[in-house]
Amino acid sequence: MGQAFTPPSRDFLRELQVLRREVDALKRMPSGSRSISTEYLAPIPACRVHRTTSQNLVSGVFTGITYDAELQDAWGMHDTTTNLHRVTAPIAGWYHVGAVTGISANTGGTNRELYLQKNLDATWLDIRWAEASLLPNSQPARMSVSTVVYLAAGDWMSAVAYQNSGGLLTTQNDAQLRDEFWMCWLGN
Repeated sequence: MGQAFTPPSRDFLRELQVLRREVDALKRMPSGSRSISTEYLAPIPACRVHRTTSQNLVSGVFTGITYDAELQDAWGMHDTTTNLHRVTAPIAGWYHVGAVTGISANTGGTNRELYLQKNLDATWLDIRWAEASLLPNSQPARMSVSTVVYLAAGDWMSAVAYQNSGGLLTTQNDAQLRDEFWMCWLGN
């Protein structure tokens, strides 16, 4: 359901008038000396979230990684109380989306995988994996994945992990690596 229209505040209208005066002044300046204050420019839609603890990954199950803390989210693209696995596009356009994770060390199974998924549909947008047989016992599988994707307003992205060790593993969350997920609007 669409959001209700909210009329602009007086502060916003006052800032818009100041910005218009700055633009008019810029138009009158010689082209080599033009500059504008970034004070009045709105932040672009961008979000960067992370986990503060490790997350359990059951063998053979695709698991959406949940993020309980925000590093940046000026547009309210992520919610730390519901749907912690989602970052939602507030406006339509092209977005750079990425994630990084580590899966605990284990010699069982053959795959540790990280996917990006749009609206939890069956199409994986980008995949990164590490073959467990190639990893030393003491080393976690570290993976990152990123892509550029067109999203409609309200579409959302998730990072999904998979492992097939035959047992329970966890994502890594320590000083060296933590689960992070980001999404930044690039334009239309």
